[in-house]
Amino acid sequence: MTRDRSDAHFAQYDLGGDEKEIAIPERSSHPTHNQKLEDAAHVQQMRHDRNDAGNEAQSISSSLSTEPQSSKQHGIVVKHDLFDINEVFQETPEPDRKLSLEQRFVAYGREREWDIGEEASFVPFKSYWPTYESMTPSQLRWYFYWRGEVREERYPDTDLSYIFLYIYELINGIGWIQAMDGYRLLLRIWEAYQKRYQKLNAYLPEWVTDFKVVHRLDVSFQDIVDRTPRGLGGLLLEMELMSAFRKEPVEVSWRSLRKLSDYDTEKSKFYQQEGKAVLESYAPRALALVDRYFSKTRGTRLIDKYRPVTRNRKKFLFRSTVYDESMYGDLTDIDVMEITSCTKLRKFVTELIRGVENELREQMGFRGRLRNIKLEPEIAKLVHKFVEREYAAQEAEKNRIVVEIDSTKLKQLQQDSDQVRELLTVEEEMNLAESALQLFFSKPNARVDTEQLELRFDEYGREERMEDSVSFSDTARESHSITQAAKEEHPVSELNVANTREPVDLFSYKPESIEEPQEDDKLSSEWDELLSLLQPMHTEALQLLVQGESVSALVPVAMKYGSMADLLVDDLNSLAMECIGDLLVDGDLLLTEYVADCRKMLGN
Repeated sequence: MTRDRSDAHFAQYDLGGDEKEIAIPERSSHPTHNQKLEDAAHVQQMRHDRNDAGNEAQSISSSLSTEPQSSKQHGIVVKHDLFDINEVFQETPEPDRKLSLEQRFVAYGREREWDIGEEASFVPFKSYWPTYESMTPSQLRWYFYWRGEVREERYPDTDLSYIFLYIYELINGIGWIQAMDGYRLLLRIWEAYQKRYQKLNAYLPEWVTDFKVVHRLDVSFQDIVDRTPRGLGGLLLEMELMSAFRKEPVEVSWRSLRKLSDYDTEKSKFYQQEGKAVLESYAPRALALVDRYFSKTRGTRLIDKYRPVTRNRKKFLFRSTVYDESMYGDLTDIDVMEITSCTKLRKFVTELIRGVENELREQMGFRGRLRNIKLEPEIAKLVHKFVEREYAAQEAEKNRIVVEIDSTKLKQLQQDSDQVRELLTVEEEMNLAESALQLFFSKPNARVDTEQLELRFDEYGREERMEDSVSFSDTARESHSITQAAKEEHPVSELNVANTREPVDLFSYKPESIEEPQEDDKLSSEWDELLSLLQPMHTEALQLLVQGESVSALVPVAMKYGSMADLLVDDLNSLAMECIGDLLVDGDLLLTEYVADCRKMLGN
């Protein structure tokens, strides 16, 4: 089963201006490859005839920035080059007719894959199926300049045909080394121009998906869904849902979840008035929570519980593009779960969305309730607890008092504080000097090493402040001479050796350090086993609990992994019971006796 490349392609043609009167080839006619070559030769012959007849082209600027004109003859579009026609044949060599159009495109693209074009003027370009051969030299110059800008993540305004040609290059492996790089470049060009050219949203989802499939890239469909305003449909929707339900936690977007439900939220007054944002946020997370709950309590996930039918589907690759089929083939086989056709799963998702809406109505004080919601009691209880806790945490975050600090005032306070500290330091030093003198005179039998005292003053940077006053050393010597005179006048019969001490270092005395017992940093085998069982979400939750946070602080972590704070705590306690034979969390906090062990286990 192959495509007929001779069909006309309109996917890339933007009917938006002076091209409205261009004749469109009839679909009933399917020209062969030879006929297309004859048409191309006929176009060139018409150009020569027109020049020989004396048709004058309008004069152009020296920069060769031109606007192509078009005329209709025999239903064929003829483009006029408003500069020297010889230049066209010099810069655009005759293509090798043994190769197909796609192969010629790839061959020329490889030749100029890394060319960096010089700055050029924009030249309009509109084509049904843009290729290098359909461009004039001035258009080629603009294209290679524009492509260089795009590779530098600058996106000048340009025509849609230039953008499609660049996308064709990426699809055919031109302009990237690793497939993941090509994937990112496709997303970037899509995001950069999708607001101006809505037509990109009609084709890029499928082309990016094909690129993902042929290169077997392990990337989420969310990249594609986020850039598709109306969400995916058909085979792409089935592929997205299959991928989303297999992830852990489940990652089904709201737009896709709506297509899996028979409940039309657009007709709900709650959704229309004030509940749109919260329902779109809570419903996908509730689905992920239920899936995890089933996995934990029943040993099966939602996708396994309802078992949608799996069928093999054939998919065309890169439809409506200039794509060399010899690279990855024309078709690919894909095994797809027909999730949207699974009646039981649709019914469950419908009731789940209605149940979440009812709980939100209650929390937000919205009048009226949905009736006849058919959910299992344990699932209804789980949904109630989830919405209640998440909404309370959301409201607490809104009402949190935000303190703004004036950096200018803070700096002034720091300066004032430094000045006060300096004044207190000077006063302390003077008091310390007075205390030293009093100590000396109160104990006449004690010897003071005046040189050591003076040295300590120097070490503390007080030499300059002591210059204008009597130095402490001179005062000590003076006091010593007075004491000596007193001794001679009243001699002491015996020297009290017991009261004699070694020279006192008044400014560097410190009490003897007390050695603290060193704890054994090695974990016991039980804690090693517990550490090996912890998943990232458990580790993040335990990090918060070790810091003294309560269970309510685990809500953001639980949301991140599609769970609830209480379920995280249950997991931690369950694992702890298996390994250390005790609970880690009691009530709302981590048990005090295990804080140190948990810190060592986490490497804090």
